Formats: sequence, C-alpha cells, structure tokens
Amino acid sequence: MRIEGSVTGGVIAGSNNVQTVTINHAVSHIHLPISERKPSSPTLEEIRIREEDCLRGISLYLRNKTRKSLLESYLGVHVEWPVILNGVWKAESRGEEGLLVVHAYYRYKLRWGLLIRFRVKESEYPILKTLHDGHLAFVKGDIIDITDYSIDIKVTSVEVE
Repeated sequence: MRIEGSVTGGVIAGSNNVQTVTINHAVSHIHLPISERKPSSPTLEEIRIREEDCLRGISLYLRNKTRKSLLESYLGVHVEWPVILNGVWKAESRGEEGLLVVHAYYRYKLRWGLLIRFRVKESEYPILKTLHDGHLAFVKGDIIDITDYSIDIKVTSVEVE
C-alpha cells in the first residue's frame, strides 16, 4: 500500500496576521503481514484457469504441445507470491557455491499447489536456515521455468515473518 501526497492544512492566528500552513505527509510503505498480502497477477489460480480454458476442447493428441506452449508464455513474468516453506539446503552443483536451494508451495486460497523452487545467496538470507516446515514467506522474482509440477523463480527478494 502506498500513500503519497496527503495534505493537512490549518490556520495559525497571531496578533495582526493570519497564516495558512500546509504540511505534506508521505508514508513510503506500510507492510502488511505476509498472511494478509495478496499475490501479484498472474496468480497460480489464474495460470490454472487459463490452462483449463485453453485445453478445453483440444484433442488429447494436441494437449501436451498446447500446454507446453502456454506454460512457456509465463517465462520471464514477474511474480510476487506468498509461499509456505518446505525445504532448505545448500546447493551442491558446481558454480552454485554459497547458494541455498529453497522449496516451497504457493499459498493463497488453495488447498493444493505447485512446488515453487528458488535459489538465494546464503549470506543474504541466513535466516532461511533457521525456519521450520510450514513457515510463511513472500517471494518476489521472475519465472525462469514452469512445468505441470513446479515453477522455478529467479528471486529478487524473499521476506519472512
């Protein structure tokens, strides 16, 4: 939520002069708890609804190709989603020294969800090593891979409560 440029005015009366004073108030950002934040669009629900709509009436033969093309259309899309953390460990692949691999599930009015995967620098997010399964987080980043079962995000930030 952003509030900018709200104005408060008032009159100051003195002995022989009257002045109007205007004060501009600016609140840069009010943080809502993660449990109350809404995801950005497209939400996972929107992705699933669009997928169902696109596949309706498509022959079984063409469904896989159509689904793949549809999912690829989300590559590079910026998302801001609440997630439930499910696993954190050190990356073991060559070139990924100092990174943590994080697995989570999308959380917003869903009883099911795709696996959300991302990597972060251990030095920037050491708190992730102390959290437990089911902890809420808010992830911001770009979709870099998406399948029927998982979404990989190149994160720009991760917030935890």
